[in-house]
Amino acid sequence: SAQNQMDTESQLHVLAEEIGFIVIFVDGVPDSPSGWRSWNINEETGPYGDVCDRDRDQWGLYECHYSCEECDVHTTCKAGMTCYNDMAFVEWLVDQVQEELSIDQDRIHATGFSNGAQFTYYLASFSSIKFASVGIVSGSPLLGFGPLPPTQVPIIDFHGVFDDSIPYAVEYGAGRGPQGEVETIMSLDGMYYYDKEEYIRYLTEGFGCGVETEYSTAMDGVEGWSCTAWHCWRGMGVVSCTGDYGHGYPFSWDKLQGSRIIWQFMDAFVRK
Repeated sequence: SAQNQMDTESQLHVLAEEIGFIVIFVDGVPDSPSGWRSWNINEETGPYGDVCDRDRDQWGLYECHYSCEECDVHTTCKAGMTCYNDMAFVEWLVDQVQEELSIDQDRIHATGFSNGAQFTYYLASFSSIKFASVGIVSGSPLLGFGPLPPTQVPIIDFHGVFDDSIPYAVEYGAGRGPQGEVETIMSLDGMYYYDKEEYIRYLTEGFGCGVETEYSTAMDGVEGWSCTAWHCWRGMGVVSCTGDYGHGYPFSWDKLQGSRIIWQFMDAFVRK
């Protein structure tokens, strides 16, 4: 959500210098009493109902952002996130960057971590930007806010199986939440996140992906790391990678290794 968090976690600026591509780190708006930066990824209620259990006194209170005019800390499902139209900002930013820099408009990719990963899924589903691919690290859409992207986009998704912030597995959450496009997992703070395994299956089936194979990386077997690929129409694919870690980038002792895997995936795709 914050620029300094993303560059520290991803180390993509180091990789960009080494390989020779442009990377832009973007800050969420600090429009809250604490100055917490975030991305707007949902309304409080979506097509399947509330995105959380509204008894916040039970599950934990989140501050209200100034942009969320009707927010009540005792009932809000915004989970401490802004209400600004961040998607409009990113769409404007991409236009500006293309005007000012030598950018190949067919090789624009997006990636994010945690709330930024959720925002990346949100952009893939709702934005007018036609990304060449997207990379997701430790993020799942909230109930009702992860519909199948209207245009098929290659996706690489990292998620630690021990994540208890945005749970990968129900045993690291507080049980099941309501049904949406797929089943949800209730997090330990009462939010309803899409079950990642089911959500990946929803995407691959929606994209018409047929063949399932292993996806080899240089880190296979390290800390339980493994990846599976689904091969889709015109070669576009979905890759899901998991490992024995929690909420963060894999390989905490050398996070650049995870970003190398993301970049190698992205580098293979040009918008079609």
